[in-house]
Amino acid sequence: MIVAVVATAAAGLSIVLAERRVRLVILAVQYVCVGLLVAAALPPAVAAAKSLAGLTATTILWTAVLLPSGGAAPHSRLQPERLHPMHWVAVGLVGAATLATGSQSWMGGTGITSEAALAAATLMGLGLLHIGVAQGALRVGIGLMTTLSGFEIAYSFVEPSLAVTALLGAVHLGIALVVSYLVRVLPLEDDRAREGSE
Repeated sequence: MIVAVVATAAAGLSIVLAERRVRLVILAVQYVCVGLLVAAALPPAVAAAKSLAGLTATTILWTAVLLPSGGAAPHSRLQPERLHPMHWVAVGLVGAATLATGSQSWMGGTGITSEAALAAATLMGLGLLHIGVAQGALRVGIGLMTTLSGFEIAYSFVEPSLAVTALLGAVHLGIALVVSYLVRVLPLEDDRAREGSE
């Protein structure tokens, strides 16, 4: 149950924290938890590969967000993120609702463990909330990855297929590549637009 609680806390904290580095570390912790949760349905090597794919996606995002470009400080042009205090309330409400959903036998006879059901429900719910309140490519990407991680936990017990696991891992990497491109390019486009209007 501790792994499910850590995964849920990670998903909630990634919504309410503003610091990019901290959110990426939390995302990495979340992926390790997902690997541990699906280990009940998948062979250990496949569960480890799922965590490894997630950690690779996190590394791609880390590189895009934190490495400087052209000698400038990384994203010194970006405005600091402002988070509304109501985000805490939203995380609490959605977290409580998804915890209640996860504690029910909503997956029926698939053999999903109570810990995995709880984590799957909360990750999907909090991931969708993250997408809903997100402002910026990185936040939307983390929300998508969180939602997909919750789905993967539940689906691993329905269809423990190596091909599906590989496909979903590739989706995480694809999201990371697209988000990293947007994070690196959009600030440059904003600067060009400002220069053109002056």
